[in-house]
Amino acid sequence: MSGEDNFVPLTADPGFTPLNCQTSPSAGCYSGPATQLIPSFPSSLNPLRYFTSLNSDLLWTINSAETSRATLKYDPGNRWTTNDLATPAVAQTDYVADSMRPYRFECDDASGNPQYVMTVQLGVASGSPGAYSNWQTALTVPTVVTTTTTTNPNIFQVDVATIWETDSTNTPIPKTNYDLINCNTFRVADGTSKTCKLLIPEAELYYGKLKLDVAVTNQDKCRVFKFQPYYYMMNNSSATFVPSTANPSFSSVDCSGASSLPGASCFSGAALSIVPNFPIFRWIYNITKVTPSMSWTSSSAVSVWANSNYDPGNKWAADELSDTSTPQTDFVGAGNYQPYTFSCVDEKDDPQYQMTLHIIVDPGVGLDEPRWNPHFSFP
Repeated sequence: MSGEDNFVPLTADPGFTPLNCQTSPSAGCYSGPATQLIPSFPSSLNPLRYFTSLNSDLLWTINSAETSRATLKYDPGNRWTTNDLATPAVAQTDYVADSMRPYRFECDDASGNPQYVMTVQLGVASGSPGAYSNWQTALTVPTVVTTTTTTNPNIFQVDVATIWETDSTNTPIPKTNYDLINCNTFRVADGTSKTCKLLIPEAELYYGKLKLDVAVTNQDKCRVFKFQPYYYMMNNSSATFVPSTANPSFSSVDCSGASSLPGASCFSGAALSIVPNFPIFRWIYNITKVTPSMSWTSSSAVSVWANSNYDPGNKWAADELSDTSTPQTDFVGAGNYQPYTFSCVDEKDDPQYQMTLHIIVDPGVGLDEPRWNPHFSFP
């Protein structure tokens, strides 16, 4: 990325330690999967070699750019795995000219001379976030025609339930007191998307765990399922943030972003107990041919209070932030809030079928909306 001293990538996180890439180049002066796969990189730039008589099937797994950011302390972007540097027409930052080495696979003879070679250039498909429109690839991928055999018009369906925190049997509470607004069922059909509001009694939201189940009923039209659980940011400016509902023993956290990216304690919402390594990751993907049914359970608000030394209130499970008429405390504001979103996405991460769900505290005022069907799905 650089051959100069005191180098800091343009996408560095706060607190990134400058690197001396001229006098003592380290792995941090480079980017790409080689820094992960080759031991002692860059002291050793030797390719990985194997005797095929002993290793006929070879497999390497490369961390995602998002995972790598946690250790690199900078955002490597799409170039972490896609060698867009193979396209000279694209202007590049944090790149030393002619320093790129593409993916290269070869069969060598006994003297180490290549006999068969394949060079692979991976690029970002046009239309995806941050895409380059002129990337090229050395591979030709044939078109695959998929025939849909199912007659089920529904793409996926969602079930929502609450479970009392103290119930060791994990038995869902009977769903007789819930109100569903805008949607008769939570069922997503071919070519549709919708936004639903679900009213749940306050006691169940606060003292109960929230259980979300998804069944993809048409995997041909929903090959990749993406779930974005609800979360919001409480603070992004204070170096000594303490929630307004904190216990006396709460230790302040740095949410300013001055020395590092804000951690999980600067956020609130069900996503914190659903998504591993939040907020590095903020969503979950599943290949539906492998996992057609999915289930997630969020901790209750009262258990968060017991374990995190602050009371998250109903906003832990109920995304009241969707109601802009309600004044909110400990909330940064627009752009720092994500509702429950269930999506079938294509290979570019663009949603094809989607349901946005707003869970709201039932005020208990005899609303006239129809009672929700316990089996939510998209019709």
